[in-house]
Amino acid sequence: MRNATLFGLVLIAVTAGGCSNDASEVAKPTPAVVDTVAGSEQKQVTLTADASERISLKTGPVSPGSGTMTVMPYSAVIYDAEGLAWAYVSKGNNAFLREALDIDRIEGDKAYLVSGPAVGKEVAIVGVAELYGAETGIGK
Repeated sequence: MRNATLFGLVLIAVTAGGCSNDASEVAKPTPAVVDTVAGSEQKQVTLTADASERISLKTGPVSPGSGTMTVMPYSAVIYDAEGLAWAYVSKGNNAFLREALDIDRIEGDKAYLVSGPAVGKEVAIVGVAELYGAETGIGK
């Protein structure tokens, strides 16, 4: 077996005024703000308009199902490391709270819920993984 060496390139940007240690020159805008909801352990994720557009954030409604069940797009469901199912419920103005789901079954692109967001609520259906990453700090 041959040994392989990986060579990387380092790019250095030099401004006309020289180098600076001023952190404000390299600070990036924060695409999301995560706040703990008063009186709970829940965290609200609020995206900037630019971040929302960049991830093509879309929402879809929770609809009535049979009996007490509700139905939502399966694309809204995200599973955590323990296998628990969640959805991000819109609070308006690009703000979302993660809510636990009890899923009865999945049929096609629909999730049938025993419990979860109420009928009429909007849930994130595109950008769900990015909301989860912003909330939990994955990727930092």
